[in-house]
Amino acid sequence: MKTIDYKTRTSMREENNPMVPGIWSIALDIGYSSVKCMTTNKVFSFPSFVKESDDDDYDMFNPGGTMIRFRNEYGKNYDVGGIALDLANIREVNYNIGTMYGRDWYDTDTYRVCLESSLGLAILSNKKRTYNKESLRVITGLPCKYSDDAGLLKRMITGHHSFDMISPNSGMWEHFDFNVADTVIIPQPLGAIWSAGYDNFGKKTTDSDKVLKNNVVVFDGGFGTLDIFGKIGGVTSVRSTYRECGMKEVFLRTVKEIKDKYKEDIPIPMLYRFLDEGIIHYDEPCKEDGIINYSDPDTYTRKTVDISDILLKNSMIIAKNALQYLLKDTNQLSAYKAVILSGGSAAAWSEFIGKAVSALGVSVINANRNNTSLDPIFNNVRGYYMFLTHLLREERSEKH
Repeated sequence: MKTIDYKTRTSMREENNPMVPGIWSIALDIGYSSVKCMTTNKVFSFPSFVKESDDDDYDMFNPGGTMIRFRNEYGKNYDVGGIALDLANIREVNYNIGTMYGRDWYDTDTYRVCLESSLGLAILSNKKRTYNKESLRVITGLPCKYSDDAGLLKRMITGHHSFDMISPNSGMWEHFDFNVADTVIIPQPLGAIWSAGYDNFGKKTTDSDKVLKNNVVVFDGGFGTLDIFGKIGGVTSVRSTYRECGMKEVFLRTVKEIKDKYKEDIPIPMLYRFLDEGIIHYDEPCKEDGIINYSDPDTYTRKTVDISDILLKNSMIIAKNALQYLLKDTNQLSAYKAVILSGGSAAAWSEFIGKAVSALGVSVINANRNNTSLDPIFNNVRGYYMFLTHLLREERSEKH
């Protein structure tokens, strides 16, 4: 893995996903690091970061592929995603961190803006399919131990939404006004199971019973949490959530080590800027008084540091901790036939975790095995989509 593999990207890809007539399906995963969405005609992602802005003149130039601009019903403007991170300063990032990574972050501007922006992007028409005011049905998931949040989350998503947005590459404000008919919320790791068991047409694979009915455990490594979810004989056997084993903890350790060694204070969201090349620049005083005067180059020396080793070292430390939790919670995987790997962190650790699991005689299944062209960050949201498709088909069959 390289540092760029740890970076949250803005992406959008047109897809022809399974559709139930009269219904526009939206699968959402709004995480601490990124928003992931699979809908009837596309799959997309962007960083979970917003920045309030007074500038209302973005229609004066072509904003490019990472530009998302949002205006709520009260006329308040926000930059969203990658462009917000690029424009943010340290003060703004530090101000947001408390709410961005907090346990109860639903009642924040960051969450609400990311939610409505993703819903708006989800119903944009493209060459694959045109949105024709079909009934909107949404599905999302929660970490195993956060199920108490389901009622609040459902109330936030279901119902009326009205806002304006500039979507990537559009350069124009567009008004959105729509209603979400219903929201389904499931345990997050179930997305990995359904993703591994269903093909791109929303149908079971020929060997899906090995995934859906076997004794399996999901190792779902995300940014904020590690979820371990096991099933034995169709009954839930393990349901754990660990906040200290996500990629956030890797980044916390990385920025602390950078600060200790080089006196550079880099908030986690701004680390995003340095992951393309894996290097940072810092200034070292040349004089004994330690004072840097940027108008006088003789007072400092600009240095470049490769942070790859720091990041990868800390990533491996957390990977080993995560493996210990997996083995502890499952009694060394003694009753399980397979481990399903899902999430961005699990993808980063797949070789290490896979080798350890295989050594115990247990199979390793990648949750994206039925669509390997998709980034692993979409594993859960793809499974949500297939689960919702299954529910809607059953619902339609019952009516007929």
